[in-house]
Amino acid sequence: MPIDFEIPDFITNQLQLVQYIADNHMRPYSREMDEHEHLRPTAFIEQMWPLMKEQQKLTLRHLTEQPKSENGDKKRPSTAFLRLMLLVEMLSWGDAGI
Repeated sequence: MPIDFEIPDFITNQLQLVQYIADNHMRPYSREMDEHEHLRPTAFIEQMWPLMKEQQKLTLRHLTEQPKSENGDKKRPSTAFLRLMLLVEMLSWGDAGI
């Protein structure tokens, strides 16, 4: 079986959403948080908490699922860790401190 280095479409779609969040919600708070580094970013946390809870549920679901390949007998590896790594990378681009 050949190794496939393509990022699945559903992860690419989620990365686009996370990039939007990083651009429009994290970056505006970034400068303010740099200047007031000892304050907690409560406005950002309250805004993002519901979304992050849903993302955590999806991640846990992907970790526990073992999807089958096309032939039905062999199980393909989960993409949950790839998804998590790419999401953390994009959020860190938004602002690693937040």
